[in-house]
Amino acid sequence: MLRSNIYEFFSVKEKQILNVKWDGGIPPEALIADVKLNMKITGNGKVTQTFGLNFTLDALLGKIVHSFNLDDDVIFFEFKMSVTDSYIKNKISKPDDILSNFDTRCKKKLRIKNEYVLVTSISLNNRVLLKRRVINGRTVSFSKRIPKKYEKSRNNFILKNTRYRVSEQIDYQFVSISVQASDVETAFINAMDSIDIIRAMLQIGFQRRINLLAPEKDQEFPTDSIISLGQLHTFHFKSGKSAKNGFWYVR
Repeated sequence: MLRSNIYEFFSVKEKQILNVKWDGGIPPEALIADVKLNMKITGNGKVTQTFGLNFTLDALLGKIVHSFNLDDDVIFFEFKMSVTDSYIKNKISKPDDILSNFDTRCKKKLRIKNEYVLVTSISLNNRVLLKRRVINGRTVSFSKRIPKKYEKSRNNFILKNTRYRVSEQIDYQFVSISVQASDVETAFINAMDSIDIIRAMLQIGFQRRINLLAPEKDQEFPTDSIISLGQLHTFHFKSGKSAKNGFWYVR
């Protein structure tokens, strides 16, 4: 009897557990109807769209609850492809297909792990370096100079892109953050989250003024950050080469 129960237990097909759901548990029929009005399948099986589709999709995405740690643009692309697939399959007659497709695509995206390094700088004198730290699984290192592995790629960017008018800040500490992610955009967000935590910790340590005359309780402590970032944030592969589209800058 016990053996039979065990056999039945392992024979039951495991139900797929989704990391996404409709906000409120019900598909927004009006938005889905608008999406269908903005899509059309051509004679060769391709899907065309009107100019306003992206706005409608953005609103529809806002009706989905998920917890995927991906860049917003990446999330939108995967969602749009999920809607498109559902439209090709059955003209979105089963809205929950969007959820399962979106869930599958995002999970597949997250399984891709590339190693990137963000190189930037912060407004701390480089005579006394901060200690290396690991924040949320990302290694954050500090140095007086750009690590040689990334120096050539970073300098080449500055020389070839004078129109951006960026330069290195004298006496700033350089920061290198190692991060694993599916794409450069998501890696950038995660790396900057680590930098924000460092800045918040330093803010608490350095900023001790209290505005006792503040009209509201939450205005007693100044919120202006005392730690600035350098102008240029570059993204690299572990080899030192620049990652595709791997730079952000501040004017």
